[in-house]
Amino acid sequence: MFFTRGLAYPAWTLTAFCAGVFAGALLRRTLPAMAATLAAFALLAAVTWLDLRPHYPVHTFWPMQLFEGAWLVLLCAALAAGTIRLVRRHAA
Repeated sequence: MFFTRGLAYPAWTLTAFCAGVFAGALLRRTLPAMAATLAAFALLAAVTWLDLRPHYPVHTFWPMQLFEGAWLVLLCAALAAGTIRLVRRHAA
């Protein structure tokens, strides 16, 4: 229920999109970029599921949602900045 409610779901969706765009700009091939995105997303989800979530009790639902959403948005910002740099470098 945690993953489909609150801020976590849109943050994970945005992260997957940003990771896919970054992988596409980096690899410049569709299928390898899709595979890399899936692998990165699965690794990120596994680390989050196994490392972060067991440490929080159920009564901290919203603080945990805010924490997870915040670091995912920061990751998206870093991926977007990296994508812009890659696109500018390839265009030059």
